[in-house]
Amino acid sequence: MKWAMSDDYAALVTTVILAVLLIGSVQAYTLFRTWGDGIVEAFEDLTTSIDNVVQAGRSGQEPSIEDLAKIDKARVSGPNHMMRRKVAALLAFTVWVAICVVLVVVEIEVLKWSATHSPEDHPGLAKFAFYACAASVVILVAEGAVRVMARTAISLKKEMEPMRAYTAEDRRRYDEALHAFRQAQEPSSGPTT
Repeated sequence: MKWAMSDDYAALVTTVILAVLLIGSVQAYTLFRTWGDGIVEAFEDLTTSIDNVVQAGRSGQEPSIEDLAKIDKARVSGPNHMMRRKVAALLAFTVWVAICVVLVVVEIEVLKWSATHSPEDHPGLAKFAFYACAASVVILVAEGAVRVMARTAISLKKEMEPMRAYTAEDRRRYDEALHAFRQAQEPSSGPTT
């Protein structure tokens, strides 16, 4: 394949880049905000626990185990524990910022090429623009799919959490109840009058 820049190609690439830049900058903002909100939420939770322990001490009561455990976990792991809570959002933000930077560079180069009187074919720019656009569109689609799959997996894990605490006796009673239900649902095989 012979790569070459043309006015039509420059217009097409510019349109794709602008569309992905719009979506990418919104995604980057949203992800960075999610990460920041997660950190603020974690600090609020920690300060609430600290306040609860201090108030319990002032009133002569025993502080709650939950509050003490949160404070201990924060002290042992430090601020990294709070920042890790939303590390996926920070990683995705970094990817989107990198994509946007590359696309801005390509856009500037394409605009510079378009502004040149009698520009050359510039195959390197044509190829770079193609790969930048193709990769960013693929990442745009893949990120949405990964996000949905991750949310589904996290939700399923949370829903199944209570089942992990079931004992063998709980499972036996569950199986017996289900078996009795199924037997009650079967039509009777006796003679009908």
